[in-house]
Amino acid sequence: MKSKVMILTILTVVTNLILGCAVSIAAEPIKIGVVSPLTGRQAEVGKMQKNSYDLAMEEINAAGGVNGRKIMLIYEDDMDKPEVSSSAVEKLITKDKVLAVMGSYSSSATLPATATGEKYETPFLSPSGANDDITRRGSKWVFRTNAPSSVYSKTIFQFLDDAVEPKTIAIIFEDSSFGTGVAKAANQLAKEQGIEIAVNESYSRGAPDFRPILTKVKEKNPAILFMVAYLSDCIPLMRQIRELDINPKIFVGAGGGFTMPELVESLGGTAEYITAVAQWSESADWPGAKEFYEKYSEKYGSPPDFHGAACYAAAYVMADALKRAASLDKVEIRNALAATDMMTVFGPVKFEEYEGFTNQNRHQMLMLQVQSGKHLTLWPEKYATAKLIFPTPAWSER
Repeated sequence: MKSKVMILTILTVVTNLILGCAVSIAAEPIKIGVVSPLTGRQAEVGKMQKNSYDLAMEEINAAGGVNGRKIMLIYEDDMDKPEVSSSAVEKLITKDKVLAVMGSYSSSATLPATATGEKYETPFLSPSGANDDITRRGSKWVFRTNAPSSVYSKTIFQFLDDAVEPKTIAIIFEDSSFGTGVAKAANQLAKEQGIEIAVNESYSRGAPDFRPILTKVKEKNPAILFMVAYLSDCIPLMRQIRELDINPKIFVGAGGGFTMPELVESLGGTAEYITAVAQWSESADWPGAKEFYEKYSEKYGSPPDFHGAACYAAAYVMADALKRAASLDKVEIRNALAATDMMTVFGPVKFEEYEGFTNQNRHQMLMLQVQSGKHLTLWPEKYATAKLIFPTPAWSER
């Protein structure tokens, strides 16, 4: 009798241990990696990205996570350096055992990061890097929600053709993956539209003095000054443009720092009338866009731009794929991402193959202009909250 009781006791203990382990495994969070520039020159953008991912995950987990399991984001700082981004992704996959990765910011950092994700056959979701090659390498593991760099130029030239019918253009661009990609497309489109390219000059990030290039621009006096620069270069660039009294009919910024609230905060009136192509605006008619803007502003004390909205939306895209995946096997997560068809605060997201792109979302770009210290939407017309002020008033008239 004692032996039977002992056996039953042992069986009960074993059963409870098995059930306990099962519950424990079921309750374990799903680990997703994130690479972002949390320190270094692009730390402000990285901070906005992290805030936005975190805000989305707070909401997703509060609503039940993925079939009752929470998502845990594991961050790695890539400092916006290509060699660091690759090793950061490798660590996330091999040591932290994440099931998928999101990130990074610049194209220069995103290109090697996505290549590492592909190497380890891990789903990689890019919400920011714009170089065409990110989704033109035929990878089945890399997905991108934002528009590629060639679309920046296409959007700008379509807008310019509709609004101002330009004749001459000067192009100034950073010699990064993003900058050269946008400038290459801009040169091609200018030639196709019969626009004279008066200046086509590159510079290296962090260049302290743009005057040698700007002197050429002043001599040519183009109708359009087309610029590709991140925030840290936008500010001295525009200050030196004003100092040299360069007065094109329109200033056009190709994304980068030209859409960021910090541009206006730093430059004040010098930022007025700059037009810029953007991936997002809180005024866009996408469900939840305004609400995200308000929630972020209230929680973090400053407004987000498209970098934040893109990451917030990417978190929801990833969570949606995890919920739909047949299992948490990486192949099944990849398959679920490929089947994505949803609306987000960043607009509709559906990954397609077209024009040499693989797993690329056809994202709608916007044109903005700084008016009275705010970025207002000009184009497409259905999203417009303001009309273009053209030509740009000369510096002496402001």
